Amino acid sequence: MVTGLTGVHITYEPDRVQVLQPLPGLRRQAGDIILRYMYRGEGFADIWAKGQRRREYDCTLITEKDNSGCLRDCAAKVITEGRKDWWVRVKTKEGLIGWAKAEDQFDCMDSLGGDSKCDSLDSPLSPADETPTNIDDARTQVEANLRTPEGKAYDARLGAEFTQKHSDTARLCKKSADDDTENSWMLLKLGANGKVTEVLLYPTTKLGACARETLLRDSFSPPPRPAYWVGVYMKIPN
Repeated sequence: MVTGLTGVHITYEPDRVQVLQPLPGLRRQAGDIILRYMYRGEGFADIWAKGQRRREYDCTLITEKDNSGCLRDCAAKVITEGRKDWWVRVKTKEGLIGWAKAEDQFDCMDSLGGDSKCDSLDSPLSPADETPTNIDDARTQVEANLRTPEGKAYDARLGAEFTQKHSDTARLCKKSADDDTENSWMLLKLGANGKVTEVLLYPTTKLGACARETLLRDSFSPPPRPAYWVGVYMKIPN
């Protein structure tokens, strides 16, 4: 048995994906090319579109070169598969540490797979994974989620949970906000088990910064899919 400590994803050449129908969220038109880099799991990947990097973008709309993948609303297709490697730093039960090229021989490689046996793993993150998500990307995904029936239902459920669990948090943080009385949005990224994995503030306020630390230790009901973004409006309590 070995334990993965960290990993390095190397993209020698990205996948080339041709857009088949307009993608307003990416401002891409039919015939345009998107470059797909690191696969994150459950259809999500890092991409490059219109001069911008999009981390953990929902690529379930992409049909693979062998016609697998997308099942409906397929708006793009892989025309050229790139070359990539994933190397994992591992530790054996005897304490020996080394590197191995990952070729489907390890469990829990899918960071968004939602496998319960992997939820408790706490492997160190690489510097690239510690880079915050772009606020515009997060807002785009929040808005996209709210356009679906399941997204609207989950938003209502999470809103009720948030109010029940964090009304006291807002009141306590108000005391440290001093004269900063500006309301703000908090964008939460949830893992497959509902754990808060990232919090973005829009705009940044003292109230939001205070609540952020508490939220990063919290969990909510499991979302419709992993790496799920929701928005919560933080209002200064009376």
